[in-house]
Amino acid sequence: MNITQEIDVFLAGKIPRQLIERFDSDIDIPLVHSRCTGLLEMLNAYDPHHSKDVLKLAERVGAYWCRIVQSDVLYNRLAGLEAIEVSQADAKALASKVLNNELGLSDESDRRWVTYAVARWHDGAGKIYYRLAEYTQANDLLENAKQLAQHADLWYCLPDIQSNVVRANFEAQRIAGRPMNHETLIEEFRNLFSEVRDDSVDVAVPNINADLESFVTIPLQNISPQEKEFFRGISSLLHNWSVAYYDQYKKETKNEQNLDRSLELSQKSEAICRQLEDDYRLSQALNHQALIENERRNWNIARKLFEEVTTRKWIRGKRIARQRLAEIDADEGNFDRAFKTIEQLISELREERQRQRGELGYDNHFLYYTVNVVFKKILEAAQEKRVKLVERQLSYYQNLFQEEQLQMIRSVRNVVKISTYKNDFAKIFYPIYQDLIGGQIAPILTSEKTLNQKVELKHLEKAFSFVEEASSRELLDLLQSVQLDEEQEF
Repeated sequence: MNITQEIDVFLAGKIPRQLIERFDSDIDIPLVHSRCTGLLEMLNAYDPHHSKDVLKLAERVGAYWCRIVQSDVLYNRLAGLEAIEVSQADAKALASKVLNNELGLSDESDRRWVTYAVARWHDGAGKIYYRLAEYTQANDLLENAKQLAQHADLWYCLPDIQSNVVRANFEAQRIAGRPMNHETLIEEFRNLFSEVRDDSVDVAVPNINADLESFVTIPLQNISPQEKEFFRGISSLLHNWSVAYYDQYKKETKNEQNLDRSLELSQKSEAICRQLEDDYRLSQALNHQALIENERRNWNIARKLFEEVTTRKWIRGKRIARQRLAEIDADEGNFDRAFKTIEQLISELREERQRQRGELGYDNHFLYYTVNVVFKKILEAAQEKRVKLVERQLSYYQNLFQEEQLQMIRSVRNVVKISTYKNDFAKIFYPIYQDLIGGQIAPILTSEKTLNQKVELKHLEKAFSFVEEASSRELLDLLQSVQLDEEQEF
């Protein structure tokens, strides 16, 4: 028997439906997405189906949901968009059949399975668009997911989907010029938790007012896959609710009680995640708690929380925790360790960029909100003489910093829609270009001794090259995103 035959024997009897139905509980929790998507590929689940077999159509839609979730966890938004694009026609057709009761299936379990696959597809697609700050489209997709799940009473995935709907609707209202305050958002999460608890008949939902020690009253390790999915949704709801309190503190009130409530809800989410051994959502909770402790200047507690995240499996969560640790190191004057961490992170980003054809779906956000913060602190400290750097070292780190900033800008092409791109360009990219241009002009204006003409020209040429790039970058990238046909005239 050759290897191909051995693979065929291994695959015999394996059904995509089984993998997709257990994906949330058995694949997403331990973060082994590639095993599932690889098996689905081997089972031809991603192949287009031209028949009217809705069960086969559901397999394809469900398989793409798995791929969308994998992209979301990796924060590879380009891969997520590609998965949505090639499967959205089937997803829309299937959703229409479900809502119009046109599936033509006599078996109740088959009808629920088909509805589950297409509801989860809409949920996954909505989350990708949420990452892209396309909140209106995200809200529409998530509302569709909620409608589909309610149509078949898919109680086990509703808490997760409904929590996502509340979060996306808040942002969609803001974009539409009808912003809600965070107190309204908090109230919506409170009402949703009460609704889920009241509607739950077969599963004991924890009492939100219970203390942390008695919050989870039943062991969660040996419950059914559907119950695991349900409790994951509860943990997600608690996390989103916790973030709403934190955002209210940061953006509206500065009331310490908001931080207290945010921490309490996050710890209750953590309690569920630990019992489920849910690495991804546990890392989310711990990173969030560390931010709260950071806000309170409890550096030692924050450090311990971030350090635990670095031991987990979720790659992006580990990177966020590592850069936050580097930020704490810089605050404490441990610049050598901060430098080492940032260099390692940049090296990893470069390797990943190469693997993903230069288009890293999270470059602009990960680099801007993480690595940039630490680099700026280090360089500011060097300029204030709080850290000793010889001129060559300082030049090396400044060049490394600038190179990554430019790569960040150049790597977003095709990843985001025009509205999101314009927002990023105004808030993130133009200020970077201004800093880069200023960095070239400053030596000419501030040097104590006159620079020789050759060095001065070099600075000026570099400055004008950044001016030219900043002027043309936005237009070139937006034209690239249009992808005109060869026969079209411009």
